Amino acid sequence: RNGDGLTVLMWMTFNHDWPELAAALIERGCDVNAKNENGQTALHWAVNAACEACVFLLLAAGAASSPDENGISPLVLAGAAVAMRPLVSEGVRMFFFRWLWFYFW
Repeated sequence: RNGDGLTVLMWMTFNHDWPELAAALIERGCDVNAKNENGQTALHWAVNAACEACVFLLLAAGAASSPDENGISPLVLAGAAVAMRPLVSEGVRMFFFRWLWFYFW
């Protein structure tokens, strides 16, 4: 964990989109339900990053879709991501959306 409580698994699912490495971490006993200081899990991060393979991997490993400290669950994040697709198709840069979403949530 780093100073914000982020795990390597959270970073693998959000920043790198590396489901193979995430799977290796899980096989070695990484806690899929570990929470950061905001109560978010790797599932929150995978959904926010739109890493479908990571979402399936985490759910298969027993990740819970529990809400964070603000009451936002990965399911709510997924719904917001789906609602943003028309904007993305109109040219909104995805990295900006991720930054904006992360900043406000």
